[in-house]
Amino acid sequence: VSALLVQSTPIVALLPILARLFGYGEPTVVVSAAAITFLPTFVIVGAGLRRSPAGSADLFVVLGASRFVTLRYLALPAAVPSMLTALRIAAANSVLAALVAEYLMGQAGLGSVFADAQSQLLSARAWSASLLATVLSVAAFAAAQRFERGRSSLD
Repeated sequence: VSALLVQSTPIVALLPILARLFGYGEPTVVVSAAAITFLPTFVIVGAGLRRSPAGSADLFVVLGASRFVTLRYLALPAAVPSMLTALRIAAANSVLAALVAEYLMGQAGLGSVFADAQSQLLSARAWSASLLATVLSVAAFAAAQRFERGRSSLD
């Protein structure tokens, strides 16, 4: 429920609270990116943890396995594909979330470059910042996808 509350609260309203708690710097950008990417990651990984092979949970119960053993040897290995999917989605979203946080805080980073360019009507600089943010987001997605493919080839 608390994850849903954080996700449904606009980052514009959440950022001043985060800045007050963590200061006007990099920690606030990291926390805001984590807050934005947490709920989709939580939902995808949670669904993966519940997706174990048919009948295997019954086998663990019959063998008297503890909840920790069931989690360690059944649920976590079955959830690896979902975890990697969540990583791929969160990688791209975190770049854009950091950009939004930097834009709203106006301290440093690509978001503040975009905000300064926009306020000074420097459209070429604003487009360059947007293009760079897109390239970084696509690169993060591609890196996570490549990691996912490398991991799936090991299975």
